[in-house]
Amino acid sequence: MNSFIIYAIESSMSLFLLFGLYYLVLRKQSHFLFNRIFLLISLLTSFVIPLIDFSFISNTALYHVQLDEVIIGNQIIQEQASSSFSILSLLYGIYFTIAGFLLLKFVWELFSVMNIKSKSTATIGEYNQEKIFINQNHNFSFFNWIFIKEEDKDSLPIIEHEMSHTKMLHSYDIVLIKTMQILFWFNPVLFLIERELRLQHEYAVDEKVLKQSKSIPNYQQLLLNQVFQVEFNLISNHFNQTFLKNRFIMMTKKENKKWSRLFLMAFLSMAFISPAFVSCTMDSAKEEANSEIEEVVVTAKTPKNVEAKEEIITEAPNIETKEDVFLVVENMPMFPGGEKAMYTYIAKNVTYPEKTKQAGIQGRVFIGFIVEKDGSITDVKIDRGVSPEIDQEAIRVIESMPNWKPGEQKGKPVRVQYRLPLKFTLN
Repeated sequence: MNSFIIYAIESSMSLFLLFGLYYLVLRKQSHFLFNRIFLLISLLTSFVIPLIDFSFISNTALYHVQLDEVIIGNQIIQEQASSSFSILSLLYGIYFTIAGFLLLKFVWELFSVMNIKSKSTATIGEYNQEKIFINQNHNFSFFNWIFIKEEDKDSLPIIEHEMSHTKMLHSYDIVLIKTMQILFWFNPVLFLIERELRLQHEYAVDEKVLKQSKSIPNYQQLLLNQVFQVEFNLISNHFNQTFLKNRFIMMTKKENKKWSRLFLMAFLSMAFISPAFVSCTMDSAKEEANSEIEEVVVTAKTPKNVEAKEEIITEAPNIETKEDVFLVVENMPMFPGGEKAMYTYIAKNVTYPEKTKQAGIQGRVFIGFIVEKDGSITDVKIDRGVSPEIDQEAIRVIESMPNWKPGEQKGKPVRVQYRLPLKFTLN
């Protein structure tokens, strides 16, 4: 779940950055094919490049996990673990519920097209590739299928309009963006990109049709006649879009010749550079993050309440061993049974030393250890201590833990460094 969250953040940031560049610079330019390519490449690179492992730059953290403070005593720890599990289950439920709804909507749209096709009369287009279906209500295209209303079957501009959609493969764009919306519905930029893609489709088709008809006023009147009829807003490319104002402006706009091919290619390269930059930047920032993963509080009652002096060790943990030791990896090690089982294990096994209880000593112990490739616990040491008795108790509990499920990097088990705070406090 954590890996997916980080991946979603990186891809969303990349897509937001690239869409912002498009919106500010390219949106009002009449390079329709270039704009379409830029949007499509932005989609693909934003969701593919964050999957690339940049460990050749750094072999440390890919993401950072910090658990909330846990209090061991009575049944508090079990309640907190159950609460954590419930929140995770709720997030999964919300994600799959909305994704499932969008998937059903997508299937319904496909079914609607098939239903219209089954009720239409089929003919063959002039190139013997496009199938034209004469129906009662709709003008639209879907891949190489063209649907024309009975009353418009002799209108060459309408047929040419829909045929241009099929030749330019616009349906592939729509299916791609719809699929991404199902998987990443939480990213609003995807819905904005769908609108812009449809708009660029219409610009390109309008341009092609006008090169043949040469009559902008007549074509604009045709659009007005179509748009005030029944709207058909599915996954298909349909004639009666609602972007008329923008389309009319583009029909009369002259191409900006100052835009050289070199500049366009340089701008297109941003679609590759930006996602990689975001991904590498986040990885670099995570290297500097605090590597503490959780804090456990052990409580006991005593008439005294004296804070013990804590010796602070500021040096970084020594992880220079015969093999690389990672701080955080793609698949983190897991205690048998998960977090709840770990909390329960610590709660049952930690004993507040009687000598320190009577002396009213309390404080926080930072203890380091390594989860080996076989899941065993090694190199247990105190990074910051409280008292000899408390330090030894912390070491004893960590050393007594059963083997974990080892961490993995690139599909292989690796050694992972942990630094675990245990807070001993007195009521």
